[in-house]
Amino acid sequence: MDYMKFLTYIRSLIHLQTFFVSFGISVVWILGTDFIVHNLIPQEYNTELLQNLKGLCYIFILCILLSWLHKKEQKSTNLLMAKKSQAMIGEFSGMIVHEVKNPLHSIHICIQRIKDLLKVENIDGDRYIDLTEESILRLDETIDYLQGLSRGQSLDQIKFEEGFEVSSHLHKTFDFLKKSYFASFYKLDTQDIFDLKLKVNHSLISHVFLNLMKNAMDYMKEQKIENGVIKLSLEKNSKYIILGLENSGNPISPHIQAKLFNHFTSKVGRKGTGLGLLFCRQIMKAHGGEIQYDKESSTPKFLLKFPRNLVV
Repeated sequence: MDYMKFLTYIRSLIHLQTFFVSFGISVVWILGTDFIVHNLIPQEYNTELLQNLKGLCYIFILCILLSWLHKKEQKSTNLLMAKKSQAMIGEFSGMIVHEVKNPLHSIHICIQRIKDLLKVENIDGDRYIDLTEESILRLDETIDYLQGLSRGQSLDQIKFEEGFEVSSHLHKTFDFLKKSYFASFYKLDTQDIFDLKLKVNHSLISHVFLNLMKNAMDYMKEQKIENGVIKLSLEKNSKYIILGLENSGNPISPHIQAKLFNHFTSKVGRKGTGLGLLFCRQIMKAHGGEIQYDKESSTPKFLLKFPRNLVV
């Protein structure tokens, strides 16, 4: 028998034994009280005294039962908390794997590209070296945030930086992804947001855009869509500016929409951990915003809602 199971079994027996001993003592007390009242106390006091003593006995038994039930409930609560902690450890481990995987993939592509360029005379590989350095820095910063989360810290403590040029960043990310997917026939349309600047954490918001654009390319490639377009749109209301990111694929089915932001949601056959969109949602919440799937759109479309005070 497993050692931990054996200990659990012994503890259960001890709790059960304690309950029966307490219950037995209470029964003996009631019977003893009844005997004393009927045989040792004058008849004229019997009725009232007997009722009072029996009432005290019943209260005593009730207290014992409530105490026993409280211990059982406390044990169940502790067990639930332990399971929750294990689940969080598993979640953070999966997140770290996911967040490390993307930058390492970028680094690998850059290194291969640099090697190819260095074989050709008069070609400067500085651009790809810069991209490699950016990926390494983003990887280091992301791991720092995830370590903080695993120690109970909050993403609310992130550092906000001005001057995040959305269109410029998206084009740089898109060009990079096109080379990694060998998808020169895909296009990016940022005409509606060409001058938008945000005050955000650059590294974390970069991750959100990278994840959404990578998913969009995966989706269009999976559906064998040629000349696909990733289009950015911009809306505003009294509270948010809303960035829409959509692609040329067919709408996502309702049963998949319902679990897009759940833990470990990934399509069968894909290599992802299923934590990308979940982490994107946490990042947007840390910025006071939201991420949603647009159910009314005729194409796959995600909405990124940023508080208006983050617009530079």
